[in-house]
Amino acid sequence: MSSDNQYTALGPAVIGFQTFGTEIDIGVDAGGNKVGVHATGPTAVHGEGDVVGVHGEGAVGVKGVGSATGGSFAAEDLSPQIVLQPQSVEAPSRLIDATPQEFVQPGGLPRFGQAGALYMGEYITAQGDPNDYQPGIHLCVLWICVNGGSHDQPALWRQVLLGDIVRGTTARL
Repeated sequence: MSSDNQYTALGPAVIGFQTFGTEIDIGVDAGGNKVGVHATGPTAVHGEGDVVGVHGEGAVGVKGVGSATGGSFAAEDLSPQIVLQPQSVEAPSRLIDATPQEFVQPGGLPRFGQAGALYMGEYITAQGDPNDYQPGIHLCVLWICVNGGSHDQPALWRQVLLGDIVRGTTARL
């Protein structure tokens, strides 16, 4: 039941709480000690806007953890699905040719996938690493699904080949 410090919509109703008007700048302003807005449902939160559907700011702007996938992004009319905003870096003094390396017979790739899905794996270097890395260094490798497969055929993955490893030198730009 509603009280002086809580609003409860008991239904039945199509919409439990709604604001709409030409003179309302912020439809809902909610805050909490642990979570500002908590939602449940087949789609827990739906955002739709003329410029941005969902906007997140914080130490982590948007975080997704899912039982099937961490996130799904789509765009219309052959637009990019994801745009990473580049950070400003110093121009290189020169460029060199590099030969990327790829895993031979990788293990642990997902059996099921969807074309375009990215999978980031991590491994720990061992004694005798072919690249002469010290043992115990955590390195990652990126894969893209090129065919999602079917119930009786596994997904097909291709490794995203990268250039040589370069050590970071700047804490923040």
